[in-house]
Amino acid sequence: MLFSFIYFFLNQIDFLPHIDYHYFYHRETLYLNVEYKIPYYDLIFIYDQEGYKNYLLFQLYINGKLFEKLDTTMVSDYEETQSNKNKTGFFNIALFNKSLKNDFKIFIKDLNAEREFEKKFTIDLKKPNIFIKVNHREEANLTIGDSLIFQIFPYQLKEPIFYQIINPEERIIKKDSVTNYLKIYLTDINLFSQSGNYRIEFLKEKFKKPFSFYFTIPFYLSDKEYFKKITYLIYVATPKEMEELKKAKREERLTKWQEFWEKKDISEEEYFRKVDYCEKNFSRGDKGVFSDRAKIYFQYGEPDYIENFPYEIDRKPYIKWYYYQYNKVFTFVDFKGFGEYILVSEK
Repeated sequence: MLFSFIYFFLNQIDFLPHIDYHYFYHRETLYLNVEYKIPYYDLIFIYDQEGYKNYLLFQLYINGKLFEKLDTTMVSDYEETQSNKNKTGFFNIALFNKSLKNDFKIFIKDLNAEREFEKKFTIDLKKPNIFIKVNHREEANLTIGDSLIFQIFPYQLKEPIFYQIINPEERIIKKDSVTNYLKIYLTDINLFSQSGNYRIEFLKEKFKKPFSFYFTIPFYLSDKEYFKKITYLIYVATPKEMEELKKAKREERLTKWQEFWEKKDISEEEYFRKVDYCEKNFSRGDKGVFSDRAKIYFQYGEPDYIENFPYEIDRKPYIKWYYYQYNKVFTFVDFKGFGEYILVSEK
């Protein structure tokens, strides 16, 4: 009874798909492109032997003429039906009506429930309509060798559209213009020199929202990331080994790096797991992997027991780390009161 009530309640909730549409001329033919996007959690999925399924009816009326299609979505896990993943689809239709105004109606129905969406709009062909399609979704994760392709409609614009690329440090790394087709190869490591969030802005009123993506470059190809990673080797490398790694040419770095770890008792993965632990736990007011606590952690591991003394009269905050296996106690004092704990005694 309760399940039936919940199902009835969910069926009555309206859902609001995101609708976007563009029109453009190509070789004297008018095209209409309608795109829709609905998050999975906004759809009703019904389970059968094959998995969880949703059936979506999409109808488009253009000046009274009907175009329709049925979209089926199937997923294997229930959790995915409640996720932020989007159901996407589109119509691309050639229009031969040369009237200056066209009336449209979009109708979407979730066939697993009595849930509907309707939107009406009119396009005025006297007003220019320019839009850009890209081959990757917004905030995609890209890496060396990938490419971004921007198609600009209509083709062969009379005036170029200017764009700029901004790196993770908020610096403009490139400015240029384009008229119909832009392909950006993510292979220029002088341009895309570090991992992080990049964005491409088209400097035109229509395109206020930039296109963002996360770019990952192998650390050994990025000078900044490669040299930073070498500094983290202070607990496993000699000064001579670190200097040799620094002097390696870019095309030699990966080989030199692999040869270095082949000689060590600890694996690269395990070592940098410890680095990550130190950066996460010893960076608030302290020096992370370069702190006194990190030095002890790398030598002895996590303490068996920790005593904290943050508030004692006439004493600075201090902590004690106990290692029962080694019969040792380390005391760290925060002399400045900002979280930088200095090793003062070992017993």
